[in-house]
Amino acid sequence: MSPPQGLVSYPGLTTFTRAEYVLSQGISPGKCTLEMPQELLGGLQRTGDLTFSYGSQSITLSGCVVDQAHIASGEGGFMARVDILDRRWQWAEGYLSGHWNLRMPSGACADEGFNTTPVQVQGDATKIRQGTEKAPQDIASACLDAMGEENYDVSALPNDSRPEIAWSHVNAAKALQELCEGLGCRVVYVIDSDSVQIVTIGEGNGLPQNPAEQWVSAGMNPPETPSALTLVGGPIVWQGFLPLEAVGIDTDGSVKPIALLSYCPAKGWSSDPKYATITDPTLKSLAEKCIYKMWRITSPIQVPTTANVVNTSGAPPTPMQVKLYDRLLDTHNDPNDSSRIIHKKPEVWGYFKTGHNITTVTPTTNVVYKEQIEVDENRWLIITPDALTRTVQQKIQPANIQVKIAYSLRDPTTLEPYRFTLTRPLDSGLDTQAEEIHRDEIYLKVVGQFDNNFNLTGATDNANADNLAQEANYYLDAAQSQYVEKDTLDVPYVGIIPIQVDGLIEQVTYSISGSGTLTRASLATEHNPYVMPYKRRRMLEDHQEQAKAFNRAKRDLRLSRNKAMPGCD
Repeated sequence: MSPPQGLVSYPGLTTFTRAEYVLSQGISPGKCTLEMPQELLGGLQRTGDLTFSYGSQSITLSGCVVDQAHIASGEGGFMARVDILDRRWQWAEGYLSGHWNLRMPSGACADEGFNTTPVQVQGDATKIRQGTEKAPQDIASACLDAMGEENYDVSALPNDSRPEIAWSHVNAAKALQELCEGLGCRVVYVIDSDSVQIVTIGEGNGLPQNPAEQWVSAGMNPPETPSALTLVGGPIVWQGFLPLEAVGIDTDGSVKPIALLSYCPAKGWSSDPKYATITDPTLKSLAEKCIYKMWRITSPIQVPTTANVVNTSGAPPTPMQVKLYDRLLDTHNDPNDSSRIIHKKPEVWGYFKTGHNITTVTPTTNVVYKEQIEVDENRWLIITPDALTRTVQQKIQPANIQVKIAYSLRDPTTLEPYRFTLTRPLDSGLDTQAEEIHRDEIYLKVVGQFDNNFNLTGATDNANADNLAQEANYYLDAAQSQYVEKDTLDVPYVGIIPIQVDGLIEQVTYSISGSGTLTRASLATEHNPYVMPYKRRRMLEDHQEQAKAFNRAKRDLRLSRNKAMPGCD
């Protein structure tokens, strides 16, 4: 009896000379390449089920699509080379929004005083904003639902962590892949059940022992382990007092100290506190808007430090290094807000009075300004609705005030915000840079304590209360688990042998040609030289997403320019 013949069926396919399908881990669609006479190309349907069969064994890929075709001259005439993608091509669409596991602010307090006493709660689920907690398996399920999947298994995904998620109309498949990789897992397409499964990297089935084995190639796959892993968290956020100087807007739009404004009275603002000598309506309007109402961050800046947060630059920061936030770390201790998630607004404190009346006495105690202030984060400005002044030797002078505010600090050279980091050295034997794992939800919060003269006296942070090191090590463990030396196997089998990729079997290729029908499977490695390895596929997927974002930005810029030009739509 003659051996079985390998067959391929697809809607509209009548004959072929060669077929090969490669199944790999990840969200990128597997590709089947068909070679066929070019005159038969027009008969192929755009979508359909693709089946490879050999005797009684077969695999069927549902929902495939013809991606592209090329025609070239060969020995048998003109031949078409057609690429058909498995149904993961549909994952290019499907979008998801979700804001889950949002962190509660540290530093909740009951008092409204000059200094606050943070309420430190041990880091657990209570640090998740009420109503936003979602376990990783539930997040993965939401992604798969958005991808249009109904049959899936997410049980292998570690479910203890609570990664902060802030997705706004992101591609659901890419979001799922990012979630899984951060927890030491990957996404795989399961052919026999036409389903999706989350698998743990390095865990899975062995290759089948089958009489159809042609040969076995055993080897070793030492990972390219970096010298270290560094978890890079979010920007450190400080809360403290920042000194203010009185500034105003000049006629050219620049912000200057009030004494340097071009319309400053000859004898200074104290000689004309109500701007009587300014007769130009435009200048008078500027003065009324700015003088003693507009304040800018100035030096010296006292940065609260703790055992976990030190001044890495060694020098006091300049105002340019400060990134202001329109809030405090403190939150309101509202009985109706048991989660304490509502931030307090920045506050102005100091020695001041409101208005320009010389006879009004300036308080001799450090008091808080009761009105709400405006924060211009990009120009380091604090704007008060009232003129804040003090009387010195029977003259009106700018108030002696500082702003209590949350802020981050930037590196003086790169202007990148200082961030929480935790580095784990690895015994790799290779001299490389550290691999970085980014988790913005893990960050330090530092609350400074000051005396009534704004002198820094102490500080607290959230490192222990929020178990930052424990949370960071969770993600470092997941990253390190990928760098394990594994024994590899590469086995070709005669015929079609249904083999499923998982966390250990990384690639399976089914091929049918005049030379015969083969199934080739690889354990802990990828064998097909024409398919990019997993890490390179991931890089390409990231680059494609960046290119799409760049093209969208160019399109939006072009449209905005066209709208600005008369006669253009």
